[in-house]
Order: sequence, then C-alpha cells, then structure tokens
Amino acid sequence: QGSFPGPLKETWKKLSPLHLINGAYPKTYIFAGGKDSIVKPKQAQDFQDKLTKLKQKTQLFIFPEYEHGLGKEATDKVIALLPEITK
Repeated sequence: QGSFPGPLKETWKKLSPLHLINGAYPKTYIFAGGKDSIVKPKQAQDFQDKLTKLKQKTQLFIFPEYEHGLGKEATDKVIALLPEITK
C-alpha cells in the first residue's frame, strides 16, 4: 500500500492519511494533480479505495494536467465544482 522513503519509514507511515483511516471519516473530496510526483495519482486512488472499502462517502477528482498543489487555475475549477458535488 505505497512505499515510504528512507530511514524515517515508520514516521512517514504514521503521518500518512492512508494509514490513519478508520470507520468514522466524514464525506471526503480528494483533488489530485495527474502529473503530481509528490502524491502520485495512484496514492489518491488508493486513499479513495480504502475509504470506499470502509463504506465512507468519497469522490476523487484528478486534474490530468496539474502537478502537486494544483495552482490557482485548478483551484478555481475546484471552487466551480463545489456547488454541484456538495448537493
């Protein structure tokens, strides 16, 4: 379920949202950049899959052309999506 770099492997694992999920998660919207090399799209998909497996409500949005942090243009797209997805 993902790899953790270097000698801080256990620390990274403790901080990873994927490993902190329990059965009491609020509805979760995940926004990811398709070109993100820090949090790869597969990690976002794994996060959504785990939430779904625990029967938590979740939606994943991957913006193929963006990297980590998305930036203002993608943030504007997210804000435009909010009224529709939060109905």
